[in-house]
Amino acid sequence: HRGCKVPITAKIRVFPEEDKTLAYAKMCVDAGAQLLTVHGRTRENKGATATPADWDIIRKVKEHVGVPVIANGNIACYQDVMKCLEATKCNAVMSAEWLRRDPALFSPVTPRPHAFLLAQQYLELCRRYPCALSFMRSHLFKLL
Repeated sequence: HRGCKVPITAKIRVFPEEDKTLAYAKMCVDAGAQLLTVHGRTRENKGATATPADWDIIRKVKEHVGVPVIANGNIACYQDVMKCLEATKCNAVMSAEWLRRDPALFSPVTPRPHAFLLAQQYLELCRRYPCALSFMRSHLFKLL
């Protein structure tokens, strides 16, 4: 990473075994990752049967590595952002799936922007920055 002009980042999922998770996170940092995103679920723990992400193991990774850590998992609303930061002591949080449902997820503003307003703004962005119709349909389906 010393010769790169951009930071090296990595995203991992946890293992069922805590020691394996911590060793893997340390290996990523030792290999040059300057920022680590940790998803608090295993590879198998996803889909309709997924259980909540383990914020405790994310906190342990944060304590174990010497680089900034971003927590991922169970971020469905702004209040979750604040709870996760407190529980994990991470530098930041990320969300993927829930942002498709609520693009204003990281905003503490209330009342929440109406889904139709967000959809209109999204379509305007699609007009300026064209993308595949299948992408637009998928995002609008989640949003509305």
